Amino acid sequence: MIFFVYGTEYQKSLTKKDELIKTMRIKRPDAEFFVMDTGNFSENAIDSLCSSQGLFEKKSIVVVDRLLSEKDIKEEILSKIQKMKDTENAFIIFDTIPDKKTTETVKKNSEKVYVFGEDKKPKAKDSRVFDLTNAFVDKNFPKAWVIYQTLIREGSAPEGIHGAFIWQIKDALLAKKTGKWTKYNNRFSEKELDGIFEQLISMYHDIRSHGGELSLQMEKFVLGG
Repeated sequence: MIFFVYGTEYQKSLTKKDELIKTMRIKRPDAEFFVMDTGNFSENAIDSLCSSQGLFEKKSIVVVDRLLSEKDIKEEILSKIQKMKDTENAFIIFDTIPDKKTTETVKKNSEKVYVFGEDKKPKAKDSRVFDLTNAFVDKNFPKAWVIYQTLIREGSAPEGIHGAFIWQIKDALLAKKTGKWTKYNNRFSEKELDGIFEQLISMYHDIRSHGGELSLQMEKFVLGG
């Protein structure tokens, strides 16, 4: 069975993922627990986890950690989606905002879906967050840095700023790919925007895996680093 947790509101989605893990481990105290990420992913591992019940018919709890955002892995995950759905083992698929087709496929095969910020313009108490992202897309990094420092100093959450960048870069990419380059200028190529988007996706994943401060990583990012 599949439980799908995703969205740009990271703190909420992370909290829900952790709640699910905690609840499942209470209900299945003998369950084997696995986290599958870019470091240990393989098709064979998914096949094994779909079919294996563990020793003495134990069930497994498997977290598929942000693999739908990995271009080379996504299709392999989707090719196993029916097996993941049909097994009695629990798969928690956790991600940000996969592409629409991928999202719909996973949702359709999920036991439960939890969405936190699905493909919507992030809500911001302070409209300056969009001044920040606009300055960045315009490659005015000094201005972006000043706005970022002001927002952080006044208590804005780095996760919210990160989510706003996710939305802005996705919007810029869509405009670029469809030839409707009206809201933005041509300071970034499509390839550069793809790279920036991948950087944003991997940034949070790396922090969760290896530690670090999102605010510091975002400061470096805003400066064009």
